[in-house]
Amino acid sequence: MSMSTDQRGGDEMNLIEPSLNYGWPAITYGIDYSGAVISPFTEKEGMEQPLLHWTPSIAPSDMIFYEKDYYPELTNSFLVTALVSKDVKKVIFNNNTNTQESLFSDLNLRLRNIQDSPSGIIYLLTDGPNGKLFKVLPK
Repeated sequence: MSMSTDQRGGDEMNLIEPSLNYGWPAITYGIDYSGAVISPFTEKEGMEQPLLHWTPSIAPSDMIFYEKDYYPELTNSFLVTALVSKDVKKVIFNNNTNTQESLFSDLNLRLRNIQDSPSGIIYLLTDGPNGKLFKVLPK
């Protein structure tokens, strides 16, 4: 699984498989930071579509796949920290669909990193020179 964020919008998640073409920069849902069009195409034959994309950008900054059971409601989900949307996106893929949920938006902070400990406890790190470290406690 990969995540890309190098433009304004069009942040994507892809399942990377050998010999497949994921299209960048020939196809994209985003535009350059300058406002210039990177490509007028969002799809082309022979190029894979992302599993999901965020447009406008959420500015994803880190991602984990949570497999532990300390927080059963998060087990087997991707957790993506986001600087612009100031939350963690909980993403679950099921066949060709995905579900998303916004977590920790009540903090209203730019979330830079997410990690889980060997015991399954999740830690969040905020962005900036006065960054904070949060230990997430279960409900």
